[in-house]
Amino acid sequence: MNRTWDACDWIRDSREVQLQIDRFVWDLTMLQQSTRAHALNPDSERARRFSRLRDCVRDDLARTARLIGNKPYLQQRVADLSAAFAVYLGNLEQIFAKGAGVEGDPNRALALTADVTRVSGLITQIREHEDRVLAQRTSRADTLFSRCCC
Repeated sequence: MNRTWDACDWIRDSREVQLQIDRFVWDLTMLQQSTRAHALNPDSERARRFSRLRDCVRDDLARTARLIGNKPYLQQRVADLSAAFAVYLGNLEQIFAKGAGVEGDPNRALALTADVTRVSGLITQIREHEDRVLAQRTSRADTLFSRCCC
C-alpha cells in the first residue's frame, strides 16, 4: 500500500514540475508581448512592467530549483534555462533602459530572436523529459492500483 501512495506522490511531483514549465512558457510569452508593446510605445509603464516580469522569471526559476530537488537531469536543464533567461533578460534590460524598440538595431533584434529560440528550446526539452517521466509514473501507479484494488 505504501508503494501505491508513493506512486501518487511521484505523479503529483511530475504535475508540479509541469505547472512550473507552464509558468516558464507564460513568462516567455509575457516578455515577448511586453517587448512588442514597448517597441510601439516606449514609456515608463512598460519599463515597470518589464521589471515585474523579470522578477517573476527569477522567482519561477528559484521555485523550480527548489521543486526539482536532487534530480540531476532537471537540475542541469534548469541551470541552462536560468543562464538562457539571464542572457535574454540582459538584452531586454538594455532595450528597456534605452527607452526604444529594436527596430533601429537589427543586431539586437537578431539577438532577441536567438534568445527566445534558446529559451523555448530548453523549455521544450524539460517538458518532453517530464512528459516521459509522468507517463512512466502513471503506468507504474496504474499497475500498483490494479494489484492492490482488485
